[in-house]
Amino acid sequence: MPNKKYRVELTEEQQSHLFERLGRGERPAAEQTRVRALLKVDERTEGLAWTDARTAEALEVAKGTVAGIRRRFCERGLTGCFERKSPDREYERKLDGQQEAELIRLVLCHV
Repeated sequence: MPNKKYRVELTEEQQSHLFERLGRGERPAAEQTRVRALLKVDERTEGLAWTDARTAEALEVAKGTVAGIRRRFCERGLTGCFERKSPDREYERKLDGQQEAELIRLVLCHV
C-alpha cells in the first residue's frame, strides 16, 4: 500500500466503540457509512486494510468521501468524524434586536 498522508490506525478501544455504534443499527445511514469506512481502512493490521478505491466501491460512495473520512479522523480524532466542526469565524450581526423586530413586523403586515 502506498504511503498515505493520513493513516488510520485504530486502537482496540476505538475499534470496539465503532463496532458497538454499528451493531445497534440506530444511527443515521451516513454515520454508519463513516464507521464502516474507518473499519475498512484501518491500517493497524498489515495487509488487511482496504484501499480508498475498494472501500468507496464497496460502500457505494466517492473515493474522495473515504479520503475525507480518513483526513477527519487524523485531524480531529474519532468523534471528529461524526460531529460537525464549529465554524472558525464569527459573523457580525447586520441588525440589532429592534431592527430585526421591525423587519419581521413589515414582512408579516404584507402577508
